Amino acid sequence: AWSWATPLVLEPGPPRILMAQPGRASRWAGTWRDELMSEADIAHGERGWREATWAARLNFDKDKQLKVAMNGLNMTDEGIKEWSTWFLQYSATLGHGHTALRATLVDFAENQLTSAGAATLLKTFSTCGISVYVLKLHHNLIKEAGCFA
Repeated sequence: AWSWATPLVLEPGPPRILMAQPGRASRWAGTWRDELMSEADIAHGERGWREATWAARLNFDKDKQLKVAMNGLNMTDEGIKEWSTWFLQYSATLGHGHTALRATLVDFAENQLTSAGAATLLKTFSTCGISVYVLKLHHNLIKEAGCFA
């Protein structure tokens, strides 16, 4: 039996929301959601949420210059590959035409990128033809900067 003196033990992983269902005791939301949705639906939902988060962290200032704020997302090299694929498609919809697009700030600080992830990021902006003025990569796992300098 639980009491206020009983220590609370949390399961590892992302926080879950308790949901009560009629005729059932409260269960973890992820448990019954899995019964209703296929793995493909779940993966698409997570991808959609992730892409919406990425899009919300892009903005244009008054001079139509791009600012990218992807700091603190715990993004790994695998995550930067997914982001790069998404950004290549997204940047095609920006409609900058023949005008060169500039990024006054690209902030990927406080993630888990290595030098390979940083190189992927720079290659993405180069492929898009976007000049980057300020690039923030502090508090990542980059050990050698020579591979992309």
